[in-house]
Amino acid sequence: MVDAGNETGSIESSEREMINNVFEFHELSVSDVMTHRTDIVAVDIDAEISEAVYTAINSGFSRIPVYRDNIDHIEGVIYVKDLLCLIGTHSSESMTLKSFLRDAAFVPESCMCGELFKRFTAKKLQMAVAVDEYGGTAGLVTMEDLVESIVGNIQDEYDNEAEEITKISDNTYTISGTADAADVMETLGAPLPEDSEYDTMSGFITDLLGRIPEDGETPSVIYKNITFTVLLAEDMRIVRIKAVINKEEKEIEKNDEISKEQKD
Repeated sequence: MVDAGNETGSIESSEREMINNVFEFHELSVSDVMTHRTDIVAVDIDAEISEAVYTAINSGFSRIPVYRDNIDHIEGVIYVKDLLCLIGTHSSESMTLKSFLRDAAFVPESCMCGELFKRFTAKKLQMAVAVDEYGGTAGLVTMEDLVESIVGNIQDEYDNEAEEITKISDNTYTISGTADAADVMETLGAPLPEDSEYDTMSGFITDLLGRIPEDGETPSVIYKNITFTVLLAEDMRIVRIKAVINKEEKEIEKNDEISKEQKD
C-alpha cells in the first residue's frame, strides 16, 4: 500500500521512508542505534569540574557519563545544567563531580528499541548505558537515537556540522568512518550487495583491507572503480577516508577519441 502510494504520488518518498521505518523500528535492537563505546564522550569521576564543563562545551552534549578507571565502569551521569551555577564562582574548587552525580540507567544491548522507547517515556529517561553480555559498556543510547531511527537525522544547534561525505572535486570525496556504508556507496555509484551486512564505512574499509589500520597509517584499497585511502586511523578504528572514483577504461578511450577529434 505504501509503495503504491509512492508510485501514484499520493505519498512522498520521505513519507514512505518514515512509514517503513515505523514498521522496522520494533525489529531494531539497541545495538543497531546506539553510539559505540569508542565514540562515547565521558569524564573520569576524579576529573575537575572545570574539565567536565569544558568537555560539555566542546561536545555540545547536555548529559555526560561519568566513569571510574575506564568506560566499562560507569558510575553515573552529570547534567550540564547542574554545573552552570558554578561558572564564575569559587565553589567548584571545593566540590567534586560526585556532588552532581545522578543515577545512570542500564539496558542490555540486545533490548529491542520498541521496549526501550516505552521505558524511556514511562520513566521520563533520555539516556541509557548499553551493556554487553559480559557486563561491559557496549555503547550509549538516547531518546534522540530512537527517534532518529524513524524520522532520520535530527540536526540541532549544538550538532557538529561536519558532513559525513564531502565532495572535493568531480571524482574525489572525503568520508567519515561512521557514515552509513550503504548510503555512501550509493552516492559513489557503486552500491553494496543487497546481502551486505556493513553498517559503517569504517567497517567496510576494514573488511576490504583485511585488517585494522595502525594509528597514523594511511593504506589504500580498491573496490570496483573506486580507490579508498585511509586519511586518519586511531584507537583501532578508521576515522576519515578519501574516495577517488577512477575512470573506467571505456570512458578513458572515449575521452581520448574526443581529444583526438578536437586536435584534428
